[in-house]
Amino acid sequence: MIKSLLRHKLLKSTLIYTFGSAINKAVPFLILPVLSYYLLPAQFGIVANFNVLFAIFVIFANVGFDGAVSARYFSMNKDNLKIFVFNGLLLSLVASIVMLLMITVFNGVIFDWFKIDIKYQILTVISALFSVITTLNLTLWRLEERPFQYGFYEISQTVVNILISLLLVVVLKQGWTGRVDGILISTILYGLFSLFFFISKKLFKIFNQ
Repeated sequence: MIKSLLRHKLLKSTLIYTFGSAINKAVPFLILPVLSYYLLPAQFGIVANFNVLFAIFVIFANVGFDGAVSARYFSMNKDNLKIFVFNGLLLSLVASIVMLLMITVFNGVIFDWFKIDIKYQILTVISALFSVITTLNLTLWRLEERPFQYGFYEISQTVVNILISLLLVVVLKQGWTGRVDGILISTILYGLFSLFFFISKKLFKIFNQ
């Protein structure tokens, strides 16, 4: 009976997505004791502030794009979908540029609220844009019912994030910046992988020919 259930495509995909999500949530939690040994409570607070700021920037960079792709994916042909993807990425880029311009004006206010300096504010916006690109890649894989690619990509990003963070915090003793740099590096790296994947597979186009 179990074997027959596992042959069911929808159930198999659901199990893979659930397993991948569980690992992504468990791994960062498991390394907390290690990080707490090397980071002071105040440094943990800065990392938490960074995560909040990063989440805010992702919301603005995303502009609801991944949800729009999910809603319209099955109603568009491939050419129109590619144009839609390009326009969404362009809109995310414009939103990110606007945020960068706002940082030049309001970086002092942001620092007062989050204790994140202008260098990391700029890097957080850039990272948010690449996070949107990765999210789009994962969304398309989910809609195409490619759970193995989805799960591997998501889990490997989390593992790379953690490994870089541990290297910078534990080995190189970089404190809270090591943890933040681990998040930034892994996010930008996987965003670049996703962008190269889009380009190599010609998953977007500027206009219909």
